[in-house]
Amino acid sequence: MFCQARNLDTPDDKRSFDHGQLALVNLPGATIGRATFEPGWRWSTDVKPTAGTESCQVAHTAYVVSGRMRVRMDDGAEIDLGPGDAHVVGPGHDAWVIGDEPLVTIDFTGAPGLAARSDLHAAAAGRGEPAAEGRVVRAEAAEMVKASGSHTDGRFELMVLDVGYSSGPPLHCHDLQEDSFYVLDGVLTVQIGEEVLELGPGDFATAPPRVAHTFTNTNRQKAARVANLMTPGIGFDRYVKAVRSGADAEEIDRLGREFGVTMVGPPLAATLGLDQ
Repeated sequence: MFCQARNLDTPDDKRSFDHGQLALVNLPGATIGRATFEPGWRWSTDVKPTAGTESCQVAHTAYVVSGRMRVRMDDGAEIDLGPGDAHVVGPGHDAWVIGDEPLVTIDFTGAPGLAARSDLHAAAAGRGEPAAEGRVVRAEAAEMVKASGSHTDGRFELMVLDVGYSSGPPLHCHDLQEDSFYVLDGVLTVQIGEEVLELGPGDFATAPPRVAHTFTNTNRQKAARVANLMTPGIGFDRYVKAVRSGADAEEIDRLGREFGVTMVGPPLAATLGLDQ
């Protein structure tokens, strides 16, 4: 059992490249990258000479925090990405910043490839056919689920949660999934195992399968905005939607059994003695 959190403002590794920079933190079972691309950045201009391939051969699973980017696949298909877009982009693409605002993305897989490492790109170039096609999931700003397991071929689910004062689930564990949190704004208080931590913007924490965890917000004035990544993507967003919509206890229990959720203790707000 373990509990770790790292802030991307004090990364394990920070790399600069033409028109951008990458901050990386290493956690058990995960490497998370925050990439900042300045206006004018383009893969084929700034990365291609170092990568040694005609197009980017690294797959990306990421989330756009701010700014805009256009991706062009080798077959000519194009997609535009903006704030709130969760996306999976397969090998074989070019990409560039649109407009005069820097692009900031959180990359959950393949993050080292953003730093123009020619060895990684060269290795990726020999992998053969991609395992899946890239796609973009458009979600309304107020919509909690940004990408479900059905959108990502079961690789992950991504939700953005607005956690109000003293809210949050009972202490629980997942038999089938790892539950990870990246704080976008505000302060999230998390319990993982026996440890309670406060996470601020840029902090990341993860609870592996069968490790008890929960979260809350101790600030009355400001909600915490959190990107919640569940891996693999097995449809757990259905359970979250049922709880939030006030489904009856029998239905919630049924979904809990289906997705391997076990309640093991009280909400963190109750443990901390927060007013309801």
